[in-house]
Amino acid sequence: MSAARERGTTTRRGIGSAVLIGVLVVAAWLTIGSGLVAMAMAGSDAQAAGVPVRMGEQAPAWSESIVPAVEGWSVNGESIEPAAPAGTWPGGEALPVRRQGGLAMWAYGDPLTAILGSAALWAGLAAAGAIALVLVPAIRATIAGRPFAPGNSRRLAVAVAVTAAGWSASAFLPLLAATRAIQAENYPLPAGWLEPDLQPSWWPLVIAGLFAALAAASRRGSRLAADTDGLV
Repeated sequence: MSAARERGTTTRRGIGSAVLIGVLVVAAWLTIGSGLVAMAMAGSDAQAAGVPVRMGEQAPAWSESIVPAVEGWSVNGESIEPAAPAGTWPGGEALPVRRQGGLAMWAYGDPLTAILGSAALWAGLAAAGAIALVLVPAIRATIAGRPFAPGNSRRLAVAVAVTAAGWSASAFLPLLAATRAIQAENYPLPAGWLEPDLQPSWWPLVIAGLFAALAAASRRGSRLAADTDGLV
C-alpha cells in the first residue's frame, strides 16, 4: 500500500514538474517573440523611439524653471492651463518635483535609428527569454533533487553572459542611435549643441551578479558531490 502511494506521489510530482517546465518554455519563447515584434514595430514606426542626448559644451547657456499652474497666476503675462484652484495649491507652498530619466529627443525617418533607440525594450525581452531557455535544464535538475547536477554551473555562467549581452545592447545601442539622430538632417542644429548620452539601467548587472554567485556555488557543490561519490 505504501509503495503504491509513494509511486502515485512521485507520478503527480513528475507531472507537476513537467507542466511547470512546459509553461516556462512557452513563456520564454513568447518573451523572445515579443522582443522580435517590438523590434519590428520600432522599425515600421520610425519615430517611436526616444534617443538619449545631453546638452553639449558648445550649446548656449540655458536654464529652466518649474512653476505650478494655479488659477489666477501667470507667467510672462500669460496664464497657464490646465490650472489648479488656488485653494488646492496656495501661493508660497513648496512644489515637489522628482525627475526621472535624462534628456531625450525623438528619432524619426530612419528605421535603423528607431530600432537601435528602442533596444532597451526588445533586447531586454529577448535576453530574458533566452536566459529562461538556458536555465530550463538546471531548473529541471533542481526540481528532481539534483541542484548540483553536472552542467548547471555552466548554464548559469551562460545566463551571466546573456544578461551582460542584453544589458550592453540596452545601454549602448541607444547611444549609437543618438549619434545617428544627431547627425541626421532632421535635426539641423549647430555642431556641439547636442551630444549622445549614456543612460544605462544598472539593475541587470545585479541579476548578472546573482547568476554568477549561483554559478560559483553550483560549481563548488558539484565538486563536493563528486568527491563524496568518490569516497563512497
